Amino acid sequence: MNRAHLVEGALFLVALSLMMQVYMVLKVSIPALIPFYADPWLADADALLFGKDPWRITHALLGENATRFLDMFYVTPCMVVTVGMTLWVCFSKDRAFSRRSTLAIMMCWFVIGIWAALLLSSAGPVYMQHFYGDPRFADLTAILPPDLIAARTQEYLLESFGSPGFGKGISAMPSMHNALYLLLIWMVHDRFGNGWQLWIAIAFEGLVFVASVHLGWHYALDAIVALVLVVPIWHIAGRIEKLPMPALRVSTIRAGARAAT
Repeated sequence: MNRAHLVEGALFLVALSLMMQVYMVLKVSIPALIPFYADPWLADADALLFGKDPWRITHALLGENATRFLDMFYVTPCMVVTVGMTLWVCFSKDRAFSRRSTLAIMMCWFVIGIWAALLLSSAGPVYMQHFYGDPRFADLTAILPPDLIAARTQEYLLESFGSPGFGKGISAMPSMHNALYLLLIWMVHDRFGNGWQLWIAIAFEGLVFVASVHLGWHYALDAIVALVLVVPIWHIAGRIEKLPMPALRVSTIRAGARAAT
């Protein structure tokens, strides 16, 4: 990879980092701008779609060991994949793919993580009782071991609710966890087609989806809405990337510099 590509990749990395910071700041402000209101509707839609609250299905099929695995999976592997995905996108040798993917990630943070989350302001199943006084998910919070990373993090987010800071803020719909890894599926398909890499990406997102419901972070519908939004974002990013962009030739810049001297 030549120097120009490295510089472009570094700029993309900075842009993604800044976009994530903007998201983190605005996420804290969502309930202040539009108080949580959508949780009862989302919970009812989930129950209608699956015949019961989806977490009851996952907990009927999976025991405590699986719960602890999903708890660990939702943190460390997801963090590793997110970092790897970001570096791959920024520094890919295929610069058209790099530009398209960087734009798509930024659009996900902006469109899904900020605007859609604002319009569909919701807290998530584990917070239903606190914000609505509805004990609908009390059985879920009771069945989750209190020493889980998820349980401790959920408690921390509630204690720090409304205060600014990195990693703070409560917002369920749509799920950014699912959105990013759904986008990853499209990226992998773009690069590798229907190869084994695609099936690993699908399996990874499948585990993220189950974990997000099983641990009470999200309604199943949070991931479904994320999918509905990710697909057009990926295609729109592709169209934007193909638009003709003005190019600055190095020779022209150097000639201008010599003329100035």
